[in-house]
Amino acid sequence: MKQSYFMRKMLDLTRRKVPTSPTLSSETYLFLNSNPWFSAVTEYSLQYCLFLKGMDKKIYYVAESGNTHMDEKSKKYGLHFLNLPIHRMRFFLFLYSFICLFQLIRKKENNITHVVVIEGRDHFLMVLMKILFPSLWFDKKLFRLKGQSQSIKNNFFSKIVYKFYTEKTIFPCQLLENKVPFHIPQSKKLLQYFCKDFEVSQTKLDNFSLANNFPILDFSKPIFVVLGRYDFVKGHQSVIDAFLKSNCSSYIQLIFIGKSENLKAADIFYNNISSFEENFKTTNKYCLRSKNKCLFVLDYYFEKLPEFLGNVHFGIISSLDSEMICRVGVEFMQSGIPTIYSDAGALPEVFIDFPEFKYPKNNTQDLSKKIEFCVNLFSDKEKYFSYKEMFRIIGMEKYSAKNYKNIC
Repeated sequence: MKQSYFMRKMLDLTRRKVPTSPTLSSETYLFLNSNPWFSAVTEYSLQYCLFLKGMDKKIYYVAESGNTHMDEKSKKYGLHFLNLPIHRMRFFLFLYSFICLFQLIRKKENNITHVVVIEGRDHFLMVLMKILFPSLWFDKKLFRLKGQSQSIKNNFFSKIVYKFYTEKTIFPCQLLENKVPFHIPQSKKLLQYFCKDFEVSQTKLDNFSLANNFPILDFSKPIFVVLGRYDFVKGHQSVIDAFLKSNCSSYIQLIFIGKSENLKAADIFYNNISSFEENFKTTNKYCLRSKNKCLFVLDYYFEKLPEFLGNVHFGIISSLDSEMICRVGVEFMQSGIPTIYSDAGALPEVFIDFPEFKYPKNNTQDLSKKIEFCVNLFSDKEKYFSYKEMFRIIGMEKYSAKNYKNIC
């Protein structure tokens, strides 16, 4: 009988070799991430993988490459990466992914004991496999890492999935756990904030040139840094408005570091050019300066970012919404950078020890007062360095990667 095109393609795909673990491990973890374009939760999963690898666990990471380049990162850190088209859940791709994952899980030599799913579609795929092949899962545990801000649907199927088919749901903040519209037993859930061990450089910088014709970054004067992608939800314009509004007699500097996404770095430059006296630009770099204020906008990330962060004085996290995994906040704290933060998302949870640095999101008046507070703090060196040490200690202890042991 002549096979259909669909059947021929399916047979061809299922013959593809599925990777196996080169050595048998007592425990092997499979991470399934159908949205590697979401950098925060992908970074959370990567840090968890690195912690497990440090405990001699075998790791499979299943995803598309995405703009987080998980294929390259997996190769760099020695993780087994499998590229599957699980982001676009059309029937053919879903079936292909299902078969490949089934082969991966069923092979005894892979010895997969834990499956960690990131997205709802990943969760559905694995639960479906548990329902269809229950004997395959008698020695395996299914975990859900709930990193997205969207609430879980309140229906009968969701309740069954989270109460009976999921070993444990991991929430990166209390806010997300509170958004679940039904009761999940305490034994079936876990609160675990984003953690990592950020490598902080001790190299001291006096001056720093971003381009030949640009003003020099003066590290003897207050420097505020905003780190992260250019997106309207990150509140870059509110920071500039507050920066201009702040009443500071000393020279202060503000630097944006990130990559253009929903908002272009060049647009930030051109939209604010009339508010400053001088302007400078070159490839991917922009600068605006007035008498006592200077703004730098960089459309790229530093290769030696830890070295740079080890020398700036204050951070600003100006998010307007959906800040559930506060990666930049953890990096700022571990770098010993006192940080102004908005009350968006889980930021108040992560910075709970420093309420004096919080302001209402998108409130430029309050943010300008926080900038003034930091400038005054910088003039009191003893108090400033005391804050730096408190931020560093809390960052290193409360958000160290060793805390992922709570999930294991």
